[in-house]
Amino acid sequence: MSRKNDQPPGTESDGGSGSAKPSSDLRDVLSEPASQGYNEPASQPVSAPASGAPKGPITDTMLRPLLKRFYKIVTIGEGPNFPILLDGRAVKTPKKRALTLPTRALSEAVAAEWVAQDKNINPSAMPLTRFANTAIDAVSDSLAAVAADIVAFAGSDLLCYRAEAPQDLSALQTTRWDPVIAWAR
Repeated sequence: MSRKNDQPPGTESDGGSGSAKPSSDLRDVLSEPASQGYNEPASQPVSAPASGAPKGPITDTMLRPLLKRFYKIVTIGEGPNFPILLDGRAVKTPKKRALTLPTRALSEAVAAEWVAQDKNINPSAMPLTRFANTAIDAVSDSLAAVAADIVAFAGSDLLCYRAEAPQDLSALQTTRWDPVIAWAR
């Protein structure tokens, strides 16, 4: 570095102890109030967030302390949808909706995630539960917007728009992607 005493940019030496501290200009920038222009609202109206985007402040539930496991038995309820039950009581999503799934196979996979929890309930080890919560709490409230996002993406989707050359790539795409398209039809 070309700075005095080989200090990183925005730092100054403390006078010989070898440690660096932020320079006064960096401290001034970091301590400026938001009214100085850094976080002021845009002068133009901001468009609504894309579907699935947070509608308010993001709270990372993955950073919260883990809850203790409070249940003994995980079962699957009956009905048109299959609710996950902990000791006979329905599991709720973060928005307090019932965690119900459209197929028995999917509900069994989600139930297995709940069974696998040990002393604490660790959401990061429960990807299907998190996907289901998102689908129930966020996607179901904005189906039209989500469908519009999917349609917008479809124009550049590589399942539908494939390479014509080289021949090996074209053959590989046909082998791998034709079954996906057949399933979707």
